[in-house]
Amino acid sequence: MAQLGYTFYPKDWFTSNTRKRLKRFPLVRYTIREIIDLINMESGPIDMNREYLMDDLDIELTDIEYEKLMEFIEVMDDGRWYLKTVKKRISKAEAARENGKKGGRPPKKSTTPNQQKNSDEKKPNNPEKKPNPITQKTHLYKEKVKEKEKYKVKEKVNNAHAIQFLKSEKQIEYSDFEMQNKKQVHDWNMLLDSFNDTVDIEISQGKIEMLPEQLMPRLRKFTRSWITNQQKPIQQTQQHSNPPDRY
Repeated sequence: MAQLGYTFYPKDWFTSNTRKRLKRFPLVRYTIREIIDLINMESGPIDMNREYLMDDLDIELTDIEYEKLMEFIEVMDDGRWYLKTVKKRISKAEAARENGKKGGRPPKKSTTPNQQKNSDEKKPNNPEKKPNPITQKTHLYKEKVKEKEKYKVKEKVNNAHAIQFLKSEKQIEYSDFEMQNKKQVHDWNMLLDSFNDTVDIEISQGKIEMLPEQLMPRLRKFTRSWITNQQKPIQQTQQHSNPPDRY
């Protein structure tokens, strides 16, 4: 299939119901934006599945996130993926291209003199109000750049685990925390891995966001509970090892 012209319209995406309904699933929202670009580049459905998301786009979704993504995907008979909204846009572009080959848009039905007069009266006659094509292109380019920067930041956040994110965003505070608590924990790496897993689950459930202001207090509380729980078996062993007093 010949390539169709692909123009990005930020307003269409930011006002779409798809984007609004994925507020609690930022990684799914980012994945759909990537799929939109790929479909427009191919001018049709694309070869895609869960493994290709990881291999080609470096996107790893949880089961909940993947299930949410598939609510917006139309799987064709041959297994390829399509989006209904993009499908509609591509169909219009293909129709316009075919009309162009035939000499342009088909002529409208002839109108009566009265209809032509009413049509002429509705047309604006003020050239100052016409949009400037150069200004429009510049604005669209700036919006496109802003959109790319936003998704770079989101991709960095979504691909980072909680601990790595805190080390990057709260270096001094995290270093002080580690110095104060590391010696009290028997297996420090196990604690960090467990905290990462807990945060991933809470984010997928929409309970928290990947923000340092939310993660740092949770890490302190998580560590205090961890230290308390690891001391319980020691205390129980000491109680059993000491014989009771005889009277």
